[in-house]
Amino acid sequence: MDMSSSENKVKSGVSTNSKWDGQFATVIKWIGAVTALMTVVAGLYHFEQFLSESRERQHRVTELLQIAENQQRSHRFDEAWVNLDAASKLDKNDRKIRRAQEDLAMAWLEDAHLKEGESFHQFVARLEPILDRGLLTAKSQRKADIQAHLGWAAFLRFREAGGLGPEEAYRQALVIDPNNTYAHAMLGHWILWSNRDVAASRKHFDAAIASGRAQSYARKLQLAALQNAHTSQADLEMIAVANNMRKMNQEVDSSDKRRIWNVYFSFLEDAGDYTAKKLLRVIPPEEHLSTFRWLFDAEAFDEGRDLSRSYWLGLLEEAAGRRAEALQTLNSLSVKLTGHSERLRDRTQAAIKRLSASP
Repeated sequence: MDMSSSENKVKSGVSTNSKWDGQFATVIKWIGAVTALMTVVAGLYHFEQFLSESRERQHRVTELLQIAENQQRSHRFDEAWVNLDAASKLDKNDRKIRRAQEDLAMAWLEDAHLKEGESFHQFVARLEPILDRGLLTAKSQRKADIQAHLGWAAFLRFREAGGLGPEEAYRQALVIDPNNTYAHAMLGHWILWSNRDVAASRKHFDAAIASGRAQSYARKLQLAALQNAHTSQADLEMIAVANNMRKMNQEVDSSDKRRIWNVYFSFLEDAGDYTAKKLLRVIPPEEHLSTFRWLFDAEAFDEGRDLSRSYWLGLLEEAAGRRAEALQTLNSLSVKLTGHSERLRDRTQAAIKRLSASP
């Protein structure tokens, strides 16, 4: 074989190898491209799966939050607690869930009702960690709300076993937010609980109402605190509070109406600190008459309380200068009193005699 033939064979081999190498490289590139594409497709699939699971999880969280909100509104606190705990397990860092848990803890403390065999210590121990956590990140008004409710938790423990009272927590809340509704209302409640100072408590309840927030809660707490004080001064203050509620067009529920009615029942004794004159003079007579009618005209009383209502209505009409109306009310009452309280009969007759005399 000559040199040229050998060289041609070498060149032919080189050419064949180069062609093969090029084809191999192309195949490898295609394999790489397909692999990359498959990786991308797999990644997109997993990403879509992740998004789908995330959307489903978020949908479930939203659903649980709505259910818990409805349950809280209807005071089914235990059920709301369970649903918020389930939501937290799905997304423990969701701020909406944390805020809902804090709101639930505060609402539950405001309406504390113990289960059979449960103590206040056990009750608040369940809720305080949520509020302690919330206190770390809350700002201004929200922070003061939480601080005040931690004070209320301290009060619930105190009423059960003594120890540290809640006043310091309330005052810390007022440092954070000087106009805070809850801190003022709860401090007003504590003042009545601890020393029965009606005037001092009134300042804080007035501030709570003036804030414009949670007025219904503040009023209910005020009326309950005044009732629990068990003094004639506190009872008379309940009438003044009811009068303010009427003028502010605030709602009085049936339980609070019963509280206020008990004041009139107590003053039927007309003895010691509980004299009818004190009750009739606690607020301006015309306002008192309007408030009494606003509270009790539509109430379905039993016979005994209905008779007492007519007696007080007659006295209030007399105090307001409506002598003819008062005389008519008391005369109508008089014919219904046969077989009823001798004391009420005697007082009704005395009022009729007084009104029948020349002015």
